Amino acid sequence: MKMNVPIEHQLLVLLDGQPVSIPPEMQTFKAIYSRLNSLALQQQRIVSALSMEVESVNCLAASPRQKPLCRITATTTNMEHLHLHIVHTALQQVEQVRELVQDAVVDVQINEGCLSHARWRELAESLQEPLVTLSALPEAACGPPGTNANQLRKWQFEQLTAVRNDVDEACRRNNATSLLYALENRVLAWLNSLRDMLSLWRETLLLECRLTTVA
Repeated sequence: MKMNVPIEHQLLVLLDGQPVSIPPEMQTFKAIYSRLNSLALQQQRIVSALSMEVESVNCLAASPRQKPLCRITATTTNMEHLHLHIVHTALQQVEQVRELVQDAVVDVQINEGCLSHARWRELAESLQEPLVTLSALPEAACGPPGTNANQLRKWQFEQLTAVRNDVDEACRRNNATSLLYALENRVLAWLNSLRDMLSLWRETLLLECRLTTVA
């Protein structure tokens, strides 16, 4: 999506279910996102989810000049709960990439060790997405007991680099056994460890949110 290109549709913009007026000069996706964030910050909140849907026009019933409706829906999160939202999102990304790696394992078994470079590049990019998401946390944010977010990201990126190097080497060998070992015992093992850590972190943050609410 080109962020600065004007949206050539009728616009309906909703922020937490409430319509938001958008001036004609701000009808680009980037400008709309900026306005929604500004409105959210005024309420001590932050945009946590954003979706866009273009509804088709009934050609038989509509006027020839009627444009399709573009619905942009934003949901906000209390800033006190932002850390929880980020960790939860990273955990969801881990689950998604685990499924992709498991599919790749099955394909390697079926194709006797064949994994295209393009397929592995896509997987490698997906592997870092949870860590990129965690980069939205402040550096000093508390991680699991005894760590902070900055330390955690550094350790995980170091581990991921080693894991990717092992898979690269297995791909160069073009050996099914080596590649399966790298995918199952390096990639999936790293993802499982990251999932367990994020799950523990999420439970800790959930408990903190409950205690804050009670207080």
